[in-house]
Amino acid sequence: MPLLIAAAVVNCVGTGMLLPSLLTLAVSRLDFADRGRGTGLWTSAFFLGQFVCPLVLLGARGPLGGLATAVAALGLVTLLLAGVLLPLTRRTPVALPDPEDPPTA
Repeated sequence: MPLLIAAAVVNCVGTGMLLPSLLTLAVSRLDFADRGRGTGLWTSAFFLGQFVCPLVLLGARGPLGGLATAVAALGLVTLLLAGVLLPLTRRTPVALPDPEDPPTA
């Protein structure tokens, strides 16, 4: 259990430093008019995950034999899901306009 507490502290410190960067990256890809809605959706999804995660861990704790095993299983599922979804984020590069071409109106 002390290892789980130490890992939780490291996770919280890392998350505290990473979340502003993730939110900035997510919102920077939106048009200015959609940034409020995008921030709201991102925040809602984040807090929904914070609410659901303990419920999932409590439900998995019994069948998996303990909290540490449930946390490890959730981490494994998360890694597998990230591996499946990562190829979906690949986008084709957008051709940038030639700076020597005059702008068209």
